[in-house]
Amino acid sequence: VVQVPNRMQTKVETPVKSGDLNPVWNCEFEVPGYQKGEDLVFKVLDKDPVSSDILGVITFPANSFQEEGFDGEVLLEEAKGSKPYLKVSISGPTGKYPQEMAAASTFVVALTKPLGIEVDATLSLVKVCKIAEGGSVSKHNSTAPQHLQIQLGDYVAAINGCIGKEAIKKAMEEATNVEIVIRPCVQTMVQVHNKGQALGLDLKYTETQPEITIKSFKPDSLTLNKLQLLDRIFAIDGVEQAKAMVDQMKRAQDLQSMSFKVMRAKPFPSSGPVDISSLTRIAKDDRGLLPQPINPISATALVQIYVRGQPFGGSDKSSSGHRYDTIPIANGMINAGMSCQLIHYVKEEHDTFLEVCRQFKAIVVRCNPGQIKADGGDQVKFDGAMRE
Repeated sequence: VVQVPNRMQTKVETPVKSGDLNPVWNCEFEVPGYQKGEDLVFKVLDKDPVSSDILGVITFPANSFQEEGFDGEVLLEEAKGSKPYLKVSISGPTGKYPQEMAAASTFVVALTKPLGIEVDATLSLVKVCKIAEGGSVSKHNSTAPQHLQIQLGDYVAAINGCIGKEAIKKAMEEATNVEIVIRPCVQTMVQVHNKGQALGLDLKYTETQPEITIKSFKPDSLTLNKLQLLDRIFAIDGVEQAKAMVDQMKRAQDLQSMSFKVMRAKPFPSSGPVDISSLTRIAKDDRGLLPQPINPISATALVQIYVRGQPFGGSDKSSSGHRYDTIPIANGMINAGMSCQLIHYVKEEHDTFLEVCRQFKAIVVRCNPGQIKADGGDQVKFDGAMRE
């Protein structure tokens, strides 16, 4: 049941799922009479001929979905003797769901010095960690729509075509006029059903800070399909601050499930099922790509090369940064039951690229002869790595 609190005329109900302890409703509907700024209440009921007992309730404040919608798994309240979860998608102001709005996973801003930002490049991605008043970023944010504002925690994907953290830092120091590619981050809730087992995470944190960053996973980590590399954790089961969250994780063997509040790079259609968040996102969007299968028969990737300095990254590319035939090839594989994620080879990330590729069952290489060299890479080194 979904409705605006205390407004029965807005109530809508899904069909009853009988004899199912793990029901999937897969229903889509509009809440009649809903007005902007109103909260939404979701109730799960145990339907029987006499009465309907409440199995769980969750209230979404309007500010949790009003700007960009909501898509995630939430822990229901008022449950008796269990921890039920509900998967919910709420469309944003445009009528689109977050996964649809994520098609454009980066945006570009032209700025001049002084930028007025500080970045953290201690891990593989360059993160915005401070925005000063008076800088060009602050001035940009004062007039730009919210989805095009540069926020704390967002990632700098490129500056003036320079990719990789060392090249980005150098461009920030030397260039007067910059074209900066931003990969925004979003907040999400992640439920990990660890069933009394350790989480298997390698973490970066300072005890007095409000966040923990995931550096790597142990091979048998139970969180691999839930949490991602470079996820920034801000709360665990409602517990905040780094030291307290680490203590909570140490209790994992006493808990059946744990709830994580995380910030991560904005998802896009080919961002899963294999975690590719440690690679620089080159393409502007994956427009036209079919949804990835929930349970693919095989996890595959399609590899491309974007030649910096050439229009659109090469004569074989569209304005998105993908080859003209990339989306049709990937969709053919998806229609056959496989997942197909679209990634780019960046020479500065050679070792990280190989680590990610090893997680796939098959790799389709779509790099024209001479393009890796034209981008400053080593074709022999790349070919040898692909044969491993």
